[in-house]
Amino acid sequence: MNRSAEAAPGREHRVSQPTIDAFAEVSGGIAPIHTDPEYARSTPFGGTLVHGMYLVGLIERELCARAPGWDASGTVDVTFRRPVRAGEPFTIHLAGDPARDEEFGVTVRTENGTAVTGVVRGRPGRDDER
Repeated sequence: MNRSAEAAPGREHRVSQPTIDAFAEVSGGIAPIHTDPEYARSTPFGGTLVHGMYLVGLIERELCARAPGWDASGTVDVTFRRPVRAGEPFTIHLAGDPARDEEFGVTVRTENGTAVTGVVRGRPGRDDER
């Protein structure tokens, strides 16, 4: 497995408060740390946070963009290391090629450090392990 190899990051992302609010509405994740900027400013985080599952969705989008069909047999296991605040820039780094490698690392990085680490497994067209 390729967990340590360094790959070029994907494009820079920023998640706006309106996007967080829309995700909260459809997902049911309406906790004030995500949806109430005034409340969130009073917490140690200093602002609203992007939902972790939204970040996982962006990882999946990146995988599918690099390897169409990856989602038919792939999995992503992640650990959330630190939050990503609304509007904070971040990039998704893949330490492998989803079209070729069966297992490799993924990280989400902000200016303040690593927010998410994980392992990607599977390849397009490989549904024999389900």
